Amino acid sequence: MRRGVRRRVIKNDPPKKTLEERVDELEKSLIEAKDKINSLISNNHNFLICIISCEKNREHKDWIKRSWLSSLENKKNIDYLFIYGDPNMETEYEIKGDELHLKCDDGYFKLNEKMTCLWRYLSKNHKEYTRYLKIDDDTFVNLPKLKEYLYEIVLEDIKYFGSYNTYVANGIWNNLPTGLWYGPQYEGPFYGMSKEVIDYYVENITQDSVENNRCEDKLFADTVRDKYPVKNHDISDNTICGFPNYINFIVFKDRNKDYSNKIIVTNIKKSEDFEFVSKFIHK
Repeated sequence: MRRGVRRRVIKNDPPKKTLEERVDELEKSLIEAKDKINSLISNNHNFLICIISCEKNREHKDWIKRSWLSSLENKKNIDYLFIYGDPNMETEYEIKGDELHLKCDDGYFKLNEKMTCLWRYLSKNHKEYTRYLKIDDDTFVNLPKLKEYLYEIVLEDIKYFGSYNTYVANGIWNNLPTGLWYGPQYEGPFYGMSKEVIDYYVENITQDSVENNRCEDKLFADTVRDKYPVKNHDISDNTICGFPNYINFIVFKDRNKDYSNKIIVTNIKKSEDFEFVSKFIHK
């Protein structure tokens, strides 16, 4: 009997991929993984946007709802409230539709008092949101990019964040006291935090601090910075910085500026400028 002849099997290996092809595949895998993580965060975390306004700026609500808030339709995990003050209210607060009215002064130069009332309201009545955001009513928000930013904030468990500002205050603002400068702060048009940071503020704020530190954003930072320091969080392409670097954050000047790909555009005073920025960002 003849022994079986061993046959040589020749494998046809697929051609080796180039370095460029392998890098491209890796980038696609990373994008898919990021999308899955974002979807998971979106389904399990809720956000509340507090838009700080006043009766004097009533028309701003309509401008905002017709521009950047319009993209919130069918977004179940992001809620919003417009915040107003009324010192003559009989109760500490009242919710009217998408408005929260607080028993406090509604004026600009007592904004730190209104914000303190807001933080006390949120501390007492809400715990269902992962992060709480403060937005001014002259500010346009690029919501798709903000969502990317928030997903990374949650993923990295950053509890206090915003438009990083290193301006050294001189102790006076519009002839009102702001106290000593203790370090950077998150700029007024945009900052946010977790519930535990709000609770810490409420537990530690004093009337003396309110009266001697009239800048609400500085007041908040100074009150919590011993436990929650202000940092320039490196959120990849979504880092937000105010003065002096202005990354993903810009002050509206006129219609000759480039406002594309910004997350925060502030100091908008006209309805047509809100519409202009909205079209520009979504080109």
